[in-house]
Amino acid sequence: MRDASAACILRHHLINSTRVAVSAVVGALLDVEAPDEFVNNLILSVRSLIPVEQLCAEVEKRNRLKLLNPFLEHLVSEGSQVRLGIG
Repeated sequence: MRDASAACILRHHLINSTRVAVSAVVGALLDVEAPDEFVNNLILSVRSLIPVEQLCAEVEKRNRLKLLNPFLEHLVSEGSQVRLGIG
């Protein structure tokens, strides 16, 4: 039982760390002026791992919110009801 609990905690930690890392990677790619198509493909390939608000914050810091249009349109087409507090 103890091993199962430890595995669950580790899995939860790894998932959360991955989510934070993906947003940071997107920010770093924008900082080095990676091609928009490359960044969009990355975002779309791991969309379930990205916390939307965190991703928007990273992209907004760089004044590149239009870059997220394909990602956000994809979420809407999937029926997502994500509400953003961007402003």
